[in-house]
Amino acid sequence: MCHGSLTIELGDWVNFITGQNGSAKSAILAALCVAFGCRAKGTQRASSLKDFIKNGCNYAAIFVEIKNQGEEAFKHETYGDLIILERRITESTSSTILKDYQERKVATRRDELRELVEHFNDIVDSDKLQASEKSQKSHAILGRSAANGIVSDQGVRPAAGSEKFGATGK
Repeated sequence: MCHGSLTIELGDWVNFITGQNGSAKSAILAALCVAFGCRAKGTQRASSLKDFIKNGCNYAAIFVEIKNQGEEAFKHETYGDLIILERRITESTSSTILKDYQERKVATRRDELRELVEHFNDIVDSDKLQASEKSQKSHAILGRSAANGIVSDQGVRPAAGSEKFGATGK
């Protein structure tokens, strides 16, 4: 990907991401899809996860902070009010880490990520994201954006408690 640094803050519920060609709409959707376990080919942007590493960088990382409050919270006793999802990609491997509100590692299993996605009833459903990209050339619709985060080439994620979405590469 060509974006080394991108920061966005998503609001509650529905977000519209608009812009001209090349303004990172598709990169945001692809990053969310990859963060939540979609295969590279499923994004229609790459054939391999390593294709998401910016030229000249050694890795790519995506950080997503998910509000985990109220009646619909996911394993609140384990994660607290915030779930931190970290996806790291190198030339040879990728990893997914789920952390609690205090940034302590809770899980690294894909089953836990799958359970999280299913629990939140399609926070990120790659088929819906792809369909919205195809049908809305200049718009991307993210439904129920409990997922928030930051995209940065510094490798630094916002402090726990902030509501941002992100990816990075170095």
